[in-house]
Amino acid sequence: MRIFTTIGSRMPAYCTGMGKAMLAYIDDEKINNLLPDALEPMTEHTITDKNELLKRLADIREKGYAMDNEENSIGLRCIAAPIFDHKGNAKYAISVSGPTVRMTDKRMKNIISIIKDSARKISYKLGYEE
Repeated sequence: MRIFTTIGSRMPAYCTGMGKAMLAYIDDEKINNLLPDALEPMTEHTITDKNELLKRLADIREKGYAMDNEENSIGLRCIAAPIFDHKGNAKYAISVSGPTVRMTDKRMKNIISIIKDSARKISYKLGYEE
């Protein structure tokens, strides 16, 4: 599997790990105003219901990481964690992506731990204090 991206390319935030990691820390009312009621499916796994997305974002805030499980591209999984600036805003994210055959549940548990720890360290270097 190959993933091709170009500088400046964009994907809908609601179907990517990094996008959801950042969206989770935006006020739900603002997200309601930003996103259309019907979210365009990128794959058959894409969350297309805005209320379901809001529930998932609340879960992301609780767990501290986001996942994209073939929501943007079939055969691809992603785990992402938000990076906070000195004001506590989640303006950035860090992620690891891989093919579903390699991103097993066991491997993903390990990656989640690494991603969350890395995001916490980067946030701290940016002046974020929990």
